[in-house]
Amino acid sequence: MPDEKVPIRNKYNIVVIGGGIGGLVSGAILARNGFSVAILEKNDRVGGTISNFVDGDCLFDLFGTYIYGGGFAEPLNFLRQVLDILNIKIDLIPIDPPMTIYTPDKNITLYRDRKEFLRELFEYYPSYRRELNEFYEELNELYEILLEIPQYRPMGRFTVLKTAVLHPHLSEKLLVNSFNTLNKIYKKYGFSDEIRSIIDNIIAHYTLLRPYEIPAFLAAYLLIGIHREGLYYTKGSNSILVDEIARVARE
Repeated sequence: MPDEKVPIRNKYNIVVIGGGIGGLVSGAILARNGFSVAILEKNDRVGGTISNFVDGDCLFDLFGTYIYGGGFAEPLNFLRQVLDILNIKIDLIPIDPPMTIYTPDKNITLYRDRKEFLRELFEYYPSYRRELNEFYEELNELYEILLEIPQYRPMGRFTVLKTAVLHPHLSEKLLVNSFNTLNKIYKKYGFSDEIRSIIDNIIAHYTLLRPYEIPAFLAAYLLIGIHREGLYYTKGSNSILVDEIARVARE
């Protein structure tokens, strides 16, 4: 049994504050790479928003009811990278369509197929057909730039410099677009408040971020990625994914 009088900083190489999904993944990857890691969580269970509770014979997800990017089709897929690094195998069930947005007079379905989703938007907002199409084309171009980023393994302190030297044209595209934001793109196309609220709702629902503050690259990753990678649910419960990551961290 460890000596409780020894300061925690002397017991472990790294202390992770918070056992949510981010803290768990960070701790598990560090532990997998040979570090002694302590993950501190104030609640009685880890996982953060990806948790559940039981009422009678039914299990309910607390908040995290989906897994983003379970399609594994793109090199940018961070979920696949995490599962590969940690050697975790889980069964994922596709959620299609990913969501439906309800307004006082509309039911807008976010289809996995981007063209089908755009047709839905065109039907409700025909006067913005050109702007919506160009908006998604611009986001798709930003997404394609992200796909060009080399996936060096392992990442190191000189990875950014290495990328800049070996891929100057990519670095130029990243630099040119690095200060662009979703809000600037909104203003460019002059969307109505209702259209903005629909797009904002998609981002906020999946990230808990304030949409108007996020960089354009992140908006592209989310709004295009949801069509290319999709949303999934872990067979049984998303807490199974948390349990598997926690198991790797303990090992």
